[in-house]
Order: sequence, then C-alpha cells, then structure tokens
Amino acid sequence: PPAPSDFGRLLAKALSQWRTEGIRGVWLSLALPSRASHLEEALRHGFAAHHTTSRQMTLSAWLPKDQPNTLPGPACHYAGVGVAVIDDRARILVVQELNGPLRGRGYWKVPTGMVNANENLTEAARREVREETGVECEGSRQKP
Repeated sequence: PPAPSDFGRLLAKALSQWRTEGIRGVWLSLALPSRASHLEEALRHGFAAHHTTSRQMTLSAWLPKDQPNTLPGPACHYAGVGVAVIDDRARILVVQELNGPLRGRGYWKVPTGMVNANENLTEAARREVREETGVECEGSRQKP
C-alpha cells in the first residue's frame, strides 16, 4: 500500500485524468483501519465522507465545478413491519413492549420490527411475530 503522501500524489494524478476524460463522480473506499491514514489526503483533494461501516469508509467527489452534484446520498431509510395476526375466532394478537419507549406504560400493540437486509416483508413479518410471541404464522396476505 502506498504511504499517505504517495497516495495523495497518485490521487491527484488520477483526478486530473478523470476530469480530462469527463468523469463527473468518483467513489473512494478506504479499508479501515489499514487505510485510515489516507483519509486526510482524500479530503484535501475534495472528497467528502459518504458512509462508513466498521470495515471501510466510503467517500465521494464531484469533479465538475460548473454542474450540480447528482451523486446519491447515503442510504437513510429502513423498512419496518407491523403484523396483524388474526386467528380463526377473529382475535387479534397483541403484545406489550419489553424494551423501547412503550415499555411499562400499559400500551398494547401488534408485533412490529425492522426488516433485515435481503429479507422480504413476509419473512420479516413471520420472524417478528415468532421473536416477540413464539407464535408461528401461516398466512401471508398483505394489505397496503
């Protein structure tokens, strides 16, 4: 791996070439912690932090000075599910939170939770009901 000063020189050369080629947006991922020392050079060359995980930091740079930046921002939305489980006697399954803001306040609610990455809504709904109540759901009818 290049030293931070060599990285800065190589990055400047690459940015110049990309501008010449008409490239507008550039993404740069730095492995953490092994490439953390390169962050200062990236920022010095116009990169801005985009998003970070425990293993890498991703930065972006918009190269044209005369055009608005159209690079997408980081993901900032999560999907959740709320599940109405109705048995054959038309009873609705409700729970009280053991954790969270409603804990100990006497409120009843349907099982809810976040959808995991690469999980579809039906899988998430069944998992949340199972995690919160131990009940295995059979149906998969979804209403918008």
